[in-house]
Amino acid sequence: VLGKSAVYVEIEGTYQGMGAPGDPGKPDYKMLGVVLESEGNAIFAKMVGPKSLIDNETKNFEAFCASLQVVAGGGTTALQPPGPDPSQFSWAAPETWKRGPEKPMRVVTFTAGPNGEAECYISVLSGAAGGETANINRWRQQMSQDPLTQEQVDQLPTIKVMGQDAKLVEITGDFTGMAGATQSGFMLLGVVCPRAADSVFVKMTGPGAAMQAEKENFTKFCESLKSE
Repeated sequence: VLGKSAVYVEIEGTYQGMGAPGDPGKPDYKMLGVVLESEGNAIFAKMVGPKSLIDNETKNFEAFCASLQVVAGGGTTALQPPGPDPSQFSWAAPETWKRGPEKPMRVVTFTAGPNGEAECYISVLSGAAGGETANINRWRQQMSQDPLTQEQVDQLPTIKVMGQDAKLVEITGDFTGMAGATQSGFMLLGVVCPRAADSVFVKMTGPGAAMQAEKENFTKFCESLKSE
């Protein structure tokens, strides 16, 4: 990885993931992982899924890790994995939204609200990406809420995204982001749009008052999304 020797692991067993307490997990799963310590940083790559699937994808995972490269720009360096191609998508964003900087693994990022306190972005993951219900419950966990049953997920409202029905999620609570900090009184709006080869996600988070004002804009933005 990056021309250096990295630790490579294969682990089999029952996968707990980020499920709620008491979740029995998923049996007969497999995890592939790579860890590289380089110049004071740690780089991780992880792939997890049913053992039979992961066995077939091992070479692809290794090729993905080998493809990583460091790119420089603006006085900084960043690890650049293959990501979604923004040119494959088009949308109509509200005039009040501001386009944010490019971020890894995102198609586009926007900020909204009087002070840009709400963030909306599109991301794409290959395959089912864990499935619709698992991703909705992952969002609920980020908002400090209990998971939904499959029956409850089936009853969620839908909107048309890229010509198909997509579940529309609205969650309020205490939001814990990737940095680990928890922010109270937040709202999350999201849609999950599974496709034949990948899954498209649109997610917007921010303080409750700002998000209430953006609910209609979020829905229209999602409905405007098109793919080449």
